[in-house]
Formats: sequence, structure tokens, C-alpha cells
Amino acid sequence: MSRPSKRFSPQLLVFIPLCLVLIVAVCVILTDRPAPSPEEKEEPPAEDRFYAPPPQTYTGGGIKQRFATAAGYDTEDRPAFSLWDPDTVLTGEAFGIERVTASVDFDGDGIDDQSDILQGAHIEADMKPFYDINYYPLGYPPEGYGVCTDVIWRAFRNAGYSLKRMIDEDIEENLWDYDDIDEPDPGIDFRRVCNLHVWLERYCISLTTDTNEIEEWQPGDIVVFESDEHTAIISDRRNGLGVPYILHNGGTGVFEANTLVHPQLDILAHYRFDASKIDEDVLIPWDDEIDVVSTEILYEEDQAGDVGYLAEETDG
Repeated sequence: MSRPSKRFSPQLLVFIPLCLVLIVAVCVILTDRPAPSPEEKEEPPAEDRFYAPPPQTYTGGGIKQRFATAAGYDTEDRPAFSLWDPDTVLTGEAFGIERVTASVDFDGDGIDDQSDILQGAHIEADMKPFYDINYYPLGYPPEGYGVCTDVIWRAFRNAGYSLKRMIDEDIEENLWDYDDIDEPDPGIDFRRVCNLHVWLERYCISLTTDTNEIEEWQPGDIVVFESDEHTAIISDRRNGLGVPYILHNGGTGVFEANTLVHPQLDILAHYRFDASKIDEDVLIPWDDEIDVVSTEILYEEDQAGDVGYLAEETDG
């Protein structure tokens, strides 16, 4: 017995073209529909979104550009995303972390060294210094000017130490340990991250670089980033994961930032200064008559075109 042949019904032959016409019509309508206005767009729930700061433009490069992007400044004029909500600002107490203080109060002001260093970094951040890479023959840039390393020595100054003279003396006595120095230059050596790193490694307590160990990161600690490109001081503020902010000058206009965990710059080293573990001969007190030099006068003269020394750049 032969199989019956399958035939298309007339209704099916009419239905298929109608479906095709309907599909084409819907596509045309959707294509011609204007984009919804910002008011018409539905905002996803806050808990389902990453925080996106308002787009801001920064035209720098190198280390400054990387920190600018991480802080919410974007060179392509579109938002840079931060993993944590910046409104979640906490302290170590929120995570049960006991605050570390120093046993030494070097300047005798009633504030221990660790807290004094933190306070000095906050003072520098609040001043919002202009990012200044110029070279000053007497060493210190004018107040309100500087780079990342200037945050460090000014924080030490607040605790009563002359970090510049301590580094200069160590370079003089141990020049072979400073690989990047051919001939010492007190006008710039203490402002270079690579030299600061050598000094910190020699005299300070070396700590973890794992930011998951949040209790090990204490306000007033010092962090050095990879390739000796940048340095900062750990803040007493923390994000929602307990990772601390940093106090620094990266040339971005953001001086206290949620960028310890940086997308493009790994942590190289983490230190804590403890004068009780350092030979007293190494510790040099800040002296206004010695350390406060006529940098301001030289700077004003240079602005008038009388002095030409702004030739060598710092780093950090």
C-alpha cells in the first residue's frame, strides 16, 4: 500500500506570508522608535549596580593617569567604575580592628609617632598641594607644592623627625645600597621613591602586602607601589570591605582615595615606622633653623626669572 502524500493546506499558504509581513512591520517600528530619554530609563536597584562616579576628564599620563582612573577620573570622558560604594566609609573599629599606636612620642606633643604621622598626612591632604615635579637645590619644595614623597617627609615632620636628613646621612654612609644613585644629591635624593624605599626597608618594620589581611593595615603605615612608582600613607578610613584608604599626592586632585587595591599598580611593600626599634643615632629631630631653609625665597626669585634651577624632575 502506498503512503498518502503530504499536501500544504491553502490556509497555511496564506498564513506564512502574513507572518512575514507582520515581522517586517514590527522591525521597522522598533528601528524608527527614538531612544528613551534619561527620565524614561528605568534605574536598576542600587544593590545591583557598581558605583560610577560622574565622568571627569584628566589629561595626565603615567602614574597620575592610572590613579586618576582608579579615583573616578577618566581620560576618555566616560565613567570609571569603583568596586566599592564610596558612601560606605568606616573605621577599623567597625571591623573589630584594634588601632595600633607607637610607644614613642618623639616630639613630646602628647601624640604617639604613629598617630602623629597619620595626622601629618591628613594635614597635607587637607592642604590639597599642587602636584609639582620641579627640582629645588635646597631640597624642600614650598608649602602647598609637592609629589607623593613630600607627603611622607611632611608626615614625619609632624612627628618631629627630619626624614630628609636621616635619608641623606644613610646615603652618605651606605651609598652602595642605593643602586639608583651615582653621586649623592641632597636636593633631590629624599624625594625619590626608590631611595625612600631603601631607607624604609633598612629601618622600618616590613609588613604584609596582602590587602585581605585588613587588620594588618594600620593608619600611619607607609605603602610603596610596584616599580617604586608611587608611595602613600595608610588612612584611618576604610571601605565597606575593610580595606583602608590611602593619603597621597598622585596628581589627580584626590588626596584621600579608595585606591590601595589598584587595578593597574600592585603593592610592592608595606612598612611601619617604630622609633623604639631604631638606633638613636639614626633618629634626627626636625630643626626649624636647619630644615626650614629659604626655599620660598628661591621659588619667588625663580618665578621672577632670577634663578634657573627647575631642570630635574622628581618622581612619585
